[in-house]
Amino acid sequence: MKESLCKRVVSVAIALSLVVTSFTYVSLPVKANEVSVKGIQYAYGDNSKYVEAEALGQADISGKTQFGEIKLEGNLSSTTEKNGFPAYDVSSGVVSIKYNISVDSSLNVVDDKVKNVSDATLDSNILSGTIIVLTSQDGEKWLVDKAYTDVLDENSGFNSLIYESNYVQQANGCYFRVIVAYKTEKLLEESTFLWFIDTSDYEYTRWAEVYKFYIADKEKGVASSVNTTPRTVFQDSKYRTKTEEDKGYTGKEEETIDDPHYGWNLGDFTINGYTAKDTNGDNTPVFLKNVGDQVTLWFTLNQDINKLNGNSNLFINEDTKGWDEYFGIQQTNFKKGTLIIRQTDAEGADKDPVIFINYLEANTRTGADTKVKLFEEGDYEVALDYEIKDTGPIPDSVTDYRVYFKFKIRNSNCNIYLFDTVTQNELADRANTENGFRLDYANSKYLDVYVEYKAINFNGTSYSEDTRGNKSAKNGSQYVDEGIYIISVQHDYNNSRTTDKTIYVGSSPIIRALSLNNITIADVNNLLAQGYTIGDDGTLITKTAQEQDAKEAGATEENSDEAIVEEPTEATTTASTNTTATTNATVEETPEPIVKEEASTDTPSSKIPIIAVILVVIAGASAFIIKGRKKITPNFEDPESDKQESEDKEEE
Repeated sequence: MKESLCKRVVSVAIALSLVVTSFTYVSLPVKANEVSVKGIQYAYGDNSKYVEAEALGQADISGKTQFGEIKLEGNLSSTTEKNGFPAYDVSSGVVSIKYNISVDSSLNVVDDKVKNVSDATLDSNILSGTIIVLTSQDGEKWLVDKAYTDVLDENSGFNSLIYESNYVQQANGCYFRVIVAYKTEKLLEESTFLWFIDTSDYEYTRWAEVYKFYIADKEKGVASSVNTTPRTVFQDSKYRTKTEEDKGYTGKEEETIDDPHYGWNLGDFTINGYTAKDTNGDNTPVFLKNVGDQVTLWFTLNQDINKLNGNSNLFINEDTKGWDEYFGIQQTNFKKGTLIIRQTDAEGADKDPVIFINYLEANTRTGADTKVKLFEEGDYEVALDYEIKDTGPIPDSVTDYRVYFKFKIRNSNCNIYLFDTVTQNELADRANTENGFRLDYANSKYLDVYVEYKAINFNGTSYSEDTRGNKSAKNGSQYVDEGIYIISVQHDYNNSRTTDKTIYVGSSPIIRALSLNNITIADVNNLLAQGYTIGDDGTLITKTAQEQDAKEAGATEENSDEAIVEEPTEATTTASTNTTATTNATVEETPEPIVKEEASTDTPSSKIPIIAVILVVIAGASAFIIKGRKKITPNFEDPESDKQESEDKEEE
């Protein structure tokens, strides 16, 4: 009894645990990864400039420190090291670098009135603390990309998000250093002079937390270099415009021989990773991609931005009050060149532009090919805004320039897919479905699709088509009314490439005949005029076949009604008794009637007359045999003696 009760309790517990586990797995949300970054904490004397070589001591960081904690957030995973830097692969999106400030209560942070932290020079003093983000393309030459100062001040507006990586950095791989620096005060001995002058002894320490890591896209793209073909180059000299000074990079001025940009190129943009190229009405290039293609934009810097065209007096100027009127970008520090990319979606709405400030200094190197971005379907605009400063003439001159071009990316496959609304099976061209069908664009967003619907009418002798609609369609549209549907697909930029498909909806014989025999209504009417008929399954039956079927049906009926068994006559009986040579009397067999059976039309009731006839024939034959055996006595003696006996009887 106890053992049975225990088994029941265990069974119920297992069942409940399985139910709870199943609900737990179903309800788990999918979140971006959050990764803690390891680092090193350095302690410096009061007179140090936060240089690692001057550190009084150091300790490894793993998690929260006395000042806070750093984390990376995004769809990333840890991989092997990259030149001594912990490396992370990004599967999608960008990476957020966050620092959550949480100062220990025992720590007394004081203002530090310096601007230099290691190899970084800030625009303002550290004060209550600074957080600096430095980036590098090679892990050696570093650039201050973002800096926050006086972070503990209640009016600083600082939040945990300190930086977001961009697509250029991830596409090419980027090294990061994050430095958190602050100064603390510790009371050693309290004392006063008189009663109001503090003469206490304090210990001051400068602290620096240093974190290093490397981030790169996991998917590198099929275009491994700028030279991968096919490719299209947008040359600086062809797409560059000299704009009006301080007008938001708008307007146009003519470049003369005295212009600082005359006769040389800053660099070129290149697009590759596509299968083919076309153009639309305004000669905008259209790049066609197939499955697996990844259209990629590159930039190749041909100049030293600090010594343009080999002239030390000519360099890229820092545009501290840059703005772009066309893209609606408000005034900000563009620094040394700003790259802007904007996409227009399939509905014609402009997305927010992606802005890469300080692009020429932070993301490019002289002679290097920089991967900018991987693109999907869409309409794109690209602009590079920059200033050139010439210190040769007196006074110095500053000139604004803009490289601008646009392009489109489309799926090369000018096709959609059709599925049965009930079975969800894919339908081929000229297929028949009783349920109806739906359209599936397979993620192609720039297709123009039209559906023409024709109803079929019958006037007693022939069929006719009646067009009841010819409308544009959209992804997911469904059609269930009986009739003929002609689906036409074409690209939005070029209507010369068209794909047409025909689907027959319904179960009537005419609908099935059109699909099964791949013919038109005109073909059907022509065949009907020749005597054809349409079977329920859509097959076409010729006049000869109809006559043959009728003839076979009539023959079967006649044979069933007139089956005869031959009976023996009186003369036959007499002859058999007088002739000894025929003592082994022969019985004539009546043949069975031949019936043409069609498996598709036989029923139990149609076979009953045939079975009855066969039974009658067998019964008649049996009776005849029995009767013959009674009247004829076979003689198994010598035939010659039988013959002599017969002759003697004749003489008498």
